Amino acid sequence: MKKSITCFIGAVLTMTSLSVADTEPQYQIKDGQIVPTNAPAFRSDAAPRREQENYVALWGGANVFQHADVIDDASPLFGEKFSLKDSISWAAGVKAGHSWDLGTIDGISVRGKPASWQFSLEGEFIYTAWDNKLKWSGYELADWNLDIYALTVNPVLRFNLGTFRPYFGAGAGAAVVHQYIGNKDLNIEDSSTSVEFVFQGIAGTDIMLNDNWSLFLEYKFLALAEVDYDWDIYGNHLVAAGVKFHY
Repeated sequence: MKKSITCFIGAVLTMTSLSVADTEPQYQIKDGQIVPTNAPAFRSDAAPRREQENYVALWGGANVFQHADVIDDASPLFGEKFSLKDSISWAAGVKAGHSWDLGTIDGISVRGKPASWQFSLEGEFIYTAWDNKLKWSGYELADWNLDIYALTVNPVLRFNLGTFRPYFGAGAGAAVVHQYIGNKDLNIEDSSTSVEFVFQGIAGTDIMLNDNWSLFLEYKFLALAEVDYDWDIYGNHLVAAGVKFHY
């Protein structure tokens, strides 16, 4: 009886399959079991996913905290250390890059599909500024302003988790730095322009809107390295948001 019922169900399914699209599964009876004959192939890749892609991006944000070794290491004056007054300045940039797909990530899946990862190489232009005060013993001694125009090359590792694509990376390049330090009340002012080595650390995530557009949030530690008798590091902590076009 069990075999008769199985045969009947198989016949009904076979007849029904004649009236549906070719992509619908069809069935047959094999060794007393109902098995599909034309089930669609399972796609193991995470969508959207391309083997290679280009992108361009525009971002803006804030330089939320700065510090300088030259101030931290300065000799105390009458036992009091020099310091910088905390300030928030703005930052902006553009970047363009190319990404290569590196395959799926074993053991990680999103909605039943394996996650994948990408390697990207990008060029980036960054502008940011300092608008600081040099302090000593609670007094503001001078204005200390920097305008930083940096150009870097960044290798980036990105994880494709579907809608979200977190990433981290690094970068290095050169920056043109215009510096002003002075106290107009004391008639003490000095300005200079120099080219300095610059490097950065990057962490963020893309939020995919569709196959071609995404928003992204990003943190950068951007550092100027002034090489003299030793390395003086001028650190900038940037928080940014932007839009990216993938093609």
